[in-house]
Amino acid sequence: MKFFSDRRLITIILANVISSIGTGITGTAIPWLLLNYSGGEVIYGYTYLFTTIAAFILSPFIGSFIDKYSRKDCLLLSQGLGLLFILPFTIHLQFTSQLSPWELVIIQIGGFFYWSIQVGVSPRYV
Repeated sequence: MKFFSDRRLITIILANVISSIGTGITGTAIPWLLLNYSGGEVIYGYTYLFTTIAAFILSPFIGSFIDKYSRKDCLLLSQGLGLLFILPFTIHLQFTSQLSPWELVIIQIGGFFYWSIQVGVSPRYV
């Protein structure tokens, strides 16, 4: 099958699967860790409310940005920015073995907007 012989396609699919697994784990772990702090449910609630309102307001701008450039470039940009965003937290976590609530909130917000770009880049099924 020609589908499986195209190395570039396999690389893109594999990268997307790995990214989706990481996003899924982060999307579950960050709220869970935040809820384990005293008062974490209130912090999480306000964080989610803020990110939802901000995403609603920024969605037309994100969509316009994605429409101006190739989806591939937007996907690569979002992946690179996502890596640069999460890397300092990962390094910090390696040395301290814990994240404070404000760090979890920042990761939650960054992940929310990362996912907003990913949804905008993905093919639309209408």
